[in-house]
Amino acid sequence: MYKNLLIVLLFAFSGLFFSQCSDKEVEITKLQKETEYIHDEAMQDMAKMNRIGRQLKKEVGALDSIAPRRDSIVGVLVKMKAAEEEMMDWMKNYQAPDPKSAEAKAYLDNQKKLIEQNHRNICDALRAGEAIMPKK
Repeated sequence: MYKNLLIVLLFAFSGLFFSQCSDKEVEITKLQKETEYIHDEAMQDMAKMNRIGRQLKKEVGALDSIAPRRDSIVGVLVKMKAAEEEMMDWMKNYQAPDPKSAEAKAYLDNQKKLIEQNHRNICDALRAGEAIMPKK
C-alpha cells in the first residue's frame, strides 16, 4: 500500500517538475522570438537607412569641401555607420541559447535590451537622414 502511494506521489511530483520546466522553456522561447523579431524590424529599418545613406554619400562627393551642408551630411553618415556597425557586432555575438540553460533568460533579456537600443539608434539615424535629404 505504502509502496503504491510512494509511486503515485513520485509520478505526481515528477509531473509537476516537468511541467515547470516546459513553462520555463516556453517563456525562454517566447523571449527569443521577441528578440529576433526586434532584430528583423531593425534590419528593415537599416535597409532604408542605408538607401538614404548611399544618396547622401553621392551628394557629399559632389559638394565643395567647405560647404556647410557637407558637415551636416557627414554628421548623419557617421551616425548611420555607427548604428550599422552596432548591428553587425550584435549579429556576430548573438547566439540563440539552449532554452533549458539556467542562464538563458538573463542572456536573452540582455540581448533584447541591446537590440532594442540598436533599433532606436537605427531609427534616429534614419530620421536624421530623411530630414537632411533634399526635398523633391
